Amino acid sequence: MASDPTALAAHLKKYYRVDIPIASDGRIEFAWTRRNSEAILNQLRERFKDLPAGSKVLELASGSGEHLTKLAQQMPNITFYPTEGDSMLLPSIDAWIKYSNVQNVAEPTVLNFGTQAFSHPVDAAWVVNVTHISPWAHTVGLFTNLAQVLGPNAWLGIYGAFNRNGQFSSPSNKDFDIDLRERNSEWGIRDLETVEAEGNKHGFVLKEVHEMPANNLFVWFRRDT
Repeated sequence: MASDPTALAAHLKKYYRVDIPIASDGRIEFAWTRRNSEAILNQLRERFKDLPAGSKVLELASGSGEHLTKLAQQMPNITFYPTEGDSMLLPSIDAWIKYSNVQNVAEPTVLNFGTQAFSHPVDAAWVVNVTHISPWAHTVGLFTNLAQVLGPNAWLGIYGAFNRNGQFSSPSNKDFDIDLRERNSEWGIRDLETVEAEGNKHGFVLKEVHEMPANNLFVWFRRDT
């Protein structure tokens, strides 16, 4: 699996509006992934540590693949399934798998989480930075489609920027929301209460809310029994 570095660099710059480093082996190196990686991995390790050996864990919108492969190194008894809606990012995920020398990561696949369900049941799932950088219909689809593959008591983690009680958590998040909506009128920071209500419609109950660096939250939903 390979990509044209020049085309990939142009693709990333058009979407993110900054130059994104790409290693010689094809690994995309997002600065924000590296910056927030340990805090996110701490959440994932703590949540998944009690899963039995052989469990299957799905990541939606895997991006570069860096988070997932680092977690896979630390949790070798779990099989991880990376997915990504942007097919141009799949070679990076594959490169991170090879770079990390992990044997417990499935081949990355194209999946639009807002409109498609994963191909088979899994024991847990998570997603990073999507509810605010996608139309609201994709968050609805996220819950709809995960309800088809997550069984009773399965955990779903969602990381990103959220408002609470209709209020921005910081001036920087307010500015971020303005920027998002200028880029796409269907994007924007969501109220956690609205996301929670949508999850409830599909059998997901909000169980934990964790404050994270840079005014983000990591929220954990659990499927109803």
